[in-house]
Amino acid sequence: LDPRNFELLKEYGLYLQQAGKSQDAAGIMERAYRLKTDDAEVIAVLRQNGVVPGPSLKERNELARPLIPKGPLDFQKFKSSIGLGPKDEYGAPVNTAVPASNLVPPRD
Repeated sequence: LDPRNFELLKEYGLYLQQAGKSQDAAGIMERAYRLKTDDAEVIAVLRQNGVVPGPSLKERNELARPLIPKGPLDFQKFKSSIGLGPKDEYGAPVNTAVPASNLVPPRD
């Protein structure tokens, strides 16, 4: 079976539902839902089996990512990139970021 073929997954899930194997049908329909989230028959089978359709059925890498990146932001770099940081004699932004080698104390 092709795991990316929506029609095949949907038909197989409907077959399993009619055969009385609702738990297996729910698993197949979850995979079909990940491929196409607006199919009424897939949603109906999921709801009959107690599964609430929505983003929770998607894989983690398929979910929307936040607009703000992970981790601390370098505000000095951000301010200079939008023109708010210090400027040189010609009006160009100056990079005031401290090199990482200056932040780490030397080992004995």
